[in-house]
Amino acid sequence: MPHEICCPQCGNRDLQVQTITDVKSEGKNFSGTKGCLGYILFGPLGLLCGSCGQKEKITTTNSTYWTCPKCGKKFRAPEELQKEIEVNKKAFVGQAVLGVIIAIICVIALYSSTGLGLALITGIIVLAMTVGGFYLMTRSKNKKIEAELQQLEEDMQRFLQ
Repeated sequence: MPHEICCPQCGNRDLQVQTITDVKSEGKNFSGTKGCLGYILFGPLGLLCGSCGQKEKITTTNSTYWTCPKCGKKFRAPEELQKEIEVNKKAFVGQAVLGVIIAIICVIALYSSTGLGLALITGIIVLAMTVGGFYLMTRSKNKKIEAELQQLEEDMQRFLQ
């Protein structure tokens, strides 16, 4: 259900939409060391070895903000905040389901006669800590977003009544 949007600071309804794109690059696309070693071993074509095993990951994130031209307040739309909360909840559910499946496999392997009991118990403990940490991180992030959403809606409600 769409909200009626106004500036939570001054009540202005003539807002501008602003999209901010954040681009992050991780990893490398060429290794000079591997290229030099390849050149020594294989000649000029060995320079291509510098590209072997290198991965560059580019992540693009778009965030939409409402900006008030009157007072300069910049804020996210309530619908976008709600969508982010739902995405975080779904991500946690997926992580938890994967954790349960891996735990079941570990327990089955533990009770079979493979002799890997200590390794599997350690794996289950690490898995539980990972899922628990992901849960706490997601919960903390969602509480922060929910507080932002609640404050935004309360501030807007003052002007929309």
